[in-house]
Amino acid sequence: MYDHAPLLLVGRCSIPVFRGFRFESFWPRIQGFKEVVEHAWQQPISLQNLFLRLHTKLQRTNTKLRQWAKSKIGNTKLLMCAAKQLLGILDVVQEHRTLSPEELLLKRDLKLKYLGLAAVEKLRCKQSSRISFVRAAEANLKFFYLQAKGRKRKNSVSQLEYNGRVLRAHADKEEFLFKYFSEQFGQPPQREMTLDWDTVGLPRLNLQHLEDEFTEEEIFAVIQDLKFDKAPGPDGYIGVFL
Repeated sequence: MYDHAPLLLVGRCSIPVFRGFRFESFWPRIQGFKEVVEHAWQQPISLQNLFLRLHTKLQRTNTKLRQWAKSKIGNTKLLMCAAKQLLGILDVVQEHRTLSPEELLLKRDLKLKYLGLAAVEKLRCKQSSRISFVRAAEANLKFFYLQAKGRKRKNSVSQLEYNGRVLRAHADKEEFLFKYFSEQFGQPPQREMTLDWDTVGLPRLNLQHLEDEFTEEEIFAVIQDLKFDKAPGPDGYIGVFL
């Protein structure tokens, strides 16, 4: 009996990392958030174009918010790992001797800090999830994290077989699919006749107004229709901030 399966390993694969700005939904609940936004928003600006002024203000605000979040919150995963290790050390020490009042106070503070960081991670997973009915206090954590990470799973065709050949490279699969569907659809026939649209007499519409610039009311109406806790665009801001 042969129970082995082939394994294809591909090296030197670059993993894309998001480097842009992402507004966190829990920021407005932290003390000092409004002061940072007001200070960044009220800085003087010499531009006259309204859209450029708004763009510049948002850029300044996201820069200040990044700096503020880095100093106020920090790397949550690294802090959780450090707190967990310290709690483990204190538990081992407690098995051999009684902890001092200072050590008990440190253990209590570490537990509170760890619970707070865990709540932040849950909120981040919820914000990245496309399913809006999942709550931060969802009891089924396995289902919660599966839904939060669902967008990272992509369906792909691993291989194609053609005339005894197994195609695994992306370029080979692309070339084969293009040839196959080109043969199936064939070439479009040459037209011997066409329509005279002037004779048909279809009504003509004046679409010149589509070239006009957007007004502030139109932009605000579009923003109001967006999901409250989802990012509205590449600037990274969500409805909580707006």
